[in-house]
Amino acid sequence: MAEIEAVFTGWNDALANDADKVAERYTTDAVLLSTLKDKVFKGRAEIRGYFVDFLKRKPQASVTDRKVVILDKTSALDTGLYTFTFGDGQQPATVMARYTFVYQVIDKKCLIVNHHSSKMPEAR
Repeated sequence: MAEIEAVFTGWNDALANDADKVAERYTTDAVLLSTLKDKVFKGRAEIRGYFVDFLKRKPQASVTDRKVVILDKTSALDTGLYTFTFGDGQQPATVMARYTFVYQVIDKKCLIVNHHSSKMPEAR
């Protein structure tokens, strides 16, 4: 489980850098259902495009609830709740969301195959 949490931490740390570093964490044919856009992003290039815009908000995620399931020797599921805090001064300053990451080891690197993130439906 610690290895999977470290993969998430690496993704979260990449949010402070640039869209290329975030996109490198996804497989070339990954799928992203994003937190703030009503579109399915398919493939690393589209995912990168989403993050170019998203990173302008200076996001940082913190996990508030998590369940990790190791599916087999090369894949895992990480699902739970996280809160994005945005450092750009725009509103909203935070967004609470549900997430699911599906990871797969490819060429000895743990990459994101599928990422679903959606705003919480109930106001808190």
